[in-house]
Amino acid sequence: DICIDKCEKAIKQHSIRVKPEKKPSRTAPLKERLFYEQEEFNPVMGGVFLLMAQAQFHKAEFLSANSTCAYIIRHFSHDKDLCDRARILMARSYYESDWMYEAENIFLKMNEEGFSSELSAEYALAYADFLMKRESYSEAIPYLEMAFYPMMSKKERQRYTYLLAQLYQRQGNAKKADDLYKAVLRMNP
Repeated sequence: DICIDKCEKAIKQHSIRVKPEKKPSRTAPLKERLFYEQEEFNPVMGGVFLLMAQAQFHKAEFLSANSTCAYIIRHFSHDKDLCDRARILMARSYYESDWMYEAENIFLKMNEEGFSSELSAEYALAYADFLMKRESYSEAIPYLEMAFYPMMSKKERQRYTYLLAQLYQRQGNAKKADDLYKAVLRMNP
């Protein structure tokens, strides 16, 4: 609640929606023309909206998170990385609301359009979680293995290694599951 209130306050006080008076000429570079076409001129506001959507998601207000993500995608379309993060969060809130078809459409569309390599781990984790909710455990294993990256905290690596071990155990691969359980113990949880 505090995070959502602070984000709303930041949006009210720091949003810059007034367009600059100088209009670009027809011969202006494309980058300059795109700059004048955008609706928000404070570069930090996209992150504020995403933070608010994440807070709404963690508060289990999935419809509010969806609408905030839709706003981000519509109004910050010039920032592809931000829009992709919003799409991942939107898909997560869809499948948490048991709207599996919509979530799957978002994942498939993102996979077709492509996204930055920085988001591949976040996408893989979200898609693996989606597959586990659909009880497609064998399909979730490769995505969960893809999600491991050096930026993860020790606690996250422990958690996902343990989850991966459980999936291998469920699939009947006792050797791989045993190795992963031992790896979790070596991480000193």
